[in-house]
Amino acid sequence: MAVTVVWALSLLAAAMISAHRSPPTVREQRDLAHADVVVDRAVGELAAAATPLPVLSISADTVTQGCRISPLREGALLRRTLVLAAPEPQAAEALRAIARRLPPRYRPTIGPDAPGGAPELHADAGGFVAVRGTLNEPGEVTLTLDSGCRPAAPLPAAAVPDGRDPAAVAPVLAALGAAPAQPAVAQAPCPGGGAIRTVTARSRTAAPALLADALRPLTADASVIVDQPAFYAYQRGSTTVSVRGDGDTVSVVSTTSCP
Repeated sequence: MAVTVVWALSLLAAAMISAHRSPPTVREQRDLAHADVVVDRAVGELAAAATPLPVLSISADTVTQGCRISPLREGALLRRTLVLAAPEPQAAEALRAIARRLPPRYRPTIGPDAPGGAPELHADAGGFVAVRGTLNEPGEVTLTLDSGCRPAAPLPAAAVPDGRDPAAVAPVLAALGAAPAQPAVAQAPCPGGGAIRTVTARSRTAAPALLADALRPLTADASVIVDQPAFYAYQRGSTTVSVRGDGDTVSVVSTTSCP
């Protein structure tokens, strides 16, 4: 009986030490708030690894409820994306370049999901957060961070617009003849300090037939990245501005990248 009691106490002590000191071994041991910290950090690291590709946008947290951690346990999933501009012939090489520049702990790999398919980037941001890079729209690379299904938890307050944000999109809206619009913002910390920040404004106005003509007064000293009838993007310094026309709505996105 004495041996049994000692054995039971040893197991209890080992369990308590493990619970407080051992790292998590499965995703279900880290809730959505833990994932959010990892995802925020990874957004900045991915943006830095993508240099010199222009970052068209980063998204805010997108939380989807109702996934299943187990048959009896419901959870939530967190995603964020970065969209990069890459000339179509060079988009595949852009993914390989990002993989080379990522910190080694990401263990990035490049490979198609199916034989003959387009190349994809797969990496591990840590904390059971997966990274996937794909070639979606022509000339665009999308990097997606995915927490997987895990216990829901309150997240920190999202970034909110401040006084500098309307000024980032107002001249573009005015050039398009669009009504002013309240912007939304998304932000993430950069590895070397500062932040990458995306400002998005949507206005119920039909876009001009040729975006390039309407925006020419704003792009005299900028580098044009994309010039299509319904999608136009240019870069000035560390800021990228993109405009999309979709029926009776025009979207303006301004992204200031990491210093």
